[in-house]
Amino acid sequence: EAIDEDAIVELIDSADQFYMEANKTKLSLQFVVADDVRKKASVIAKAINRARKGIEGATPLEVILAFSTDPIGTMAPLVDFLEKLSADLNRAELRLQQREEKLRVVGDGALPSRFRDEVNSIASSARMLVREV
Repeated sequence: EAIDEDAIVELIDSADQFYMEANKTKLSLQFVVADDVRKKASVIAKAINRARKGIEGATPLEVILAFSTDPIGTMAPLVDFLEKLSADLNRAELRLQQREEKLRVVGDGALPSRFRDEVNSIASSARMLVREV
């Protein structure tokens, strides 16, 4: 199936949405600007399709002709963007796991020490208030 410009732009739009959501949740990821990829989406889509045809080429001549225009070099901005996006997705997943660990209840139903100390402090303050009343 051929890749078209719209598929590349849709991918960039999805990535933009990811970065906006990540920043809303304070994941502190640097927004990857993909303006270069967006501007060259049509050319990159054609390069992807040429490379695919070259790989699937029946004869050595077809392969040489397909790669003579350097479709791999043309795809470089997209590859760079995807590598940065992949690293940020992994970073976001790790940060979310770390946040989840901080909130997770210990296997025996006990709260993590951070929350346990807070609950004890609140309970102590409540007991003092009850004595005062």
